[in-house]
Amino acid sequence: MTAKDFLALYREAEEKILSNRSRMIQTERRAWEICSRSYFEYSGEYEDKLWAENEQLAETMAEIEKAVERLADGNAKQLLRLRYIEGKKWCDISEEMCYSEQHLHRIHKKALGQIWVPLKYR
Repeated sequence: MTAKDFLALYREAEEKILSNRSRMIQTERRAWEICSRSYFEYSGEYEDKLWAENEQLAETMAEIEKAVERLADGNAKQLLRLRYIEGKKWCDISEEMCYSEQHLHRIHKKALGQIWVPLKYR
């Protein structure tokens, strides 16, 4: 897995956590609507599974944030945070950082070379 792929996991994890949260709410609502003891048991087990998945996803997000924070170059750190953690578009990052998109891509390339990808993601 490349550094770029590793960083892209952040947004994927965030979306999956929100999706799991929505499914938890729907399952609990359904359990109350049905008023069935067996469905309540099922929904509890299902919710536990989703919580466990969310914990793993949150751990991935934390590892990505740590990897970005380890960078010494403040511009590189800010760029990766805006692009991969906040999910901003290149044009918005360009405006916020007061650099051309072309220059941002140079910073980006250099920053990706400095990101350490944990072994479990390689």
